[in-house]
Amino acid sequence: MHNDFRGYPLRNILVLLALLLLCPAVTAAELFGTVDAVSGGAAVVDQSGKSTPITDGLKIYEGQTINSAQDGEVHLVTEDGGIIA
Repeated sequence: MHNDFRGYPLRNILVLLALLLLCPAVTAAELFGTVDAVSGGAAVVDQSGKSTPITDGLKIYEGQTINSAQDGEVHLVTEDGGIIA
């Protein structure tokens, strides 16, 4: 009896595909943009609800939400070259 999968390459591929389909956390969220400038109060909230203060250079991923205080302003450079303020 084999205790490893070295002799079964197709089986290895099928197991890997099944794991990827069943575990969406394995796939990384796509990068949306990078914070170019921030002033005042602002935070990014991820899909789990965790809030992190925004700083220059912070990477923003799809599915995250940016919250700013009344005095807050955030500028993003998107991955396709756009600018959002």
